[in-house]
Amino acid sequence: MEIFKYLSNDIKENIINKSKFKFIDLEEIRIRNNKKIILKFSQKEEIIQYTVTTKDILETLEKITENSVYSYEKQISNGFITLPEGHRIGITGHAVCEEEKVISISYISGMNFRIARQIKDCSEFILQKLYEKKEIKNSLIVGAPGTGKTTILKDLIQKISDGNSYGERRNSWSSRRKK
Repeated sequence: MEIFKYLSNDIKENIINKSKFKFIDLEEIRIRNNKKIILKFSQKEEIIQYTVTTKDILETLEKITENSVYSYEKQISNGFITLPEGHRIGITGHAVCEEEKVISISYISGMNFRIARQIKDCSEFILQKLYEKKEIKNSLIVGAPGTGKTTILKDLIQKISDGNSYGERRNSWSSRRKK
């Protein structure tokens, strides 16, 4: 899996050599300092019998930030880093605050890798509802973590930007794009 290139060599080797499940179903990789690795699959979790070290956390952080932690400081202060492939990595540690706002995270002690997946046409039903009266209705996408909010939103954006919408808007968008 492409996500493995961001993990420390020891973590990567232990996951590849010790996991009993197919990585196609992998949704999350949880690593915490001095704890076992947890892999979350679509229907189950697996604990990898390897204790994550501070060295593993630092090596992983260096790979994620391309050896430039400071250039990712704003993302880190927001609590996560988004990778070019769309994967998100939640970061835990000690929050450094200034005027009641987190300005950075120090002593990073854990990371949660959320693996992005594209599910084509998952927004079809929602898109039909948005265009019921030939206008986009105000909408809010709500759901528990891991239920596909971002996946649906990305599919909606793709469909709308490609002109794959409904009713009169489809014709007006298509004609504007051709000009």
